[in-house]
Amino acid sequence: MKTVEETLLGIYPLGNEDLQLLASAGEEITFRKGEHLVREGSTDSSFYVIRDGILRAYYSTEEKDITVWFATAGEVCYSSWGYQDNAPARLSIAATCDTAAIRYTKSQTLDLFFRSSELAHWSYFSLLQLLTSTDYWFLYLSDPDASHRYCSLMEKYPDILRHVPLKDIAAYLRITPQSLSRIRSRMARKKQE
Repeated sequence: MKTVEETLLGIYPLGNEDLQLLASAGEEITFRKGEHLVREGSTDSSFYVIRDGILRAYYSTEEKDITVWFATAGEVCYSSWGYQDNAPARLSIAATCDTAAIRYTKSQTLDLFFRSSELAHWSYFSLLQLLTSTDYWFLYLSDPDASHRYCSLMEKYPDILRHVPLKDIAAYLRITPQSLSRIRSRMARKKQE
């Protein structure tokens, strides 16, 4: 696992003083597999930087949970409703495996980002990272071929199969777990040929 400093520098390069300010302001926390950072309907205004592990955001319907995005080491996540408006979350965010993160309260982040233009840049690039992931999700889901969506997901998150249940991957791909199994079997056969 990368150090706190290495994780933070992966988002945007900072000078030593700003890096130490950012690193010391955060609280290192861990989440066990299945534990929630945020539950749909609850309020959480914290901002998280993932050091290790995978988080998934999802919402629940009467029939099943729909996975919206995954976040892995070096990425940020937060409830946009809670962070921006202190409103209840519309998505739940849970750890798919044991996960380590750095947590910042909203007041800590605002104080840091107003204190230094470099820290404000760091914040800007961390939010761009999240927006890019959202755009990727929209673009990715527009591909009508589920096997292409699966390949794109494996390219973006190569370790996902080891840490995320297949039912959650299938929900993200907008297919049934049985369809995902068929896609994986077909790809395995092609590799053997």
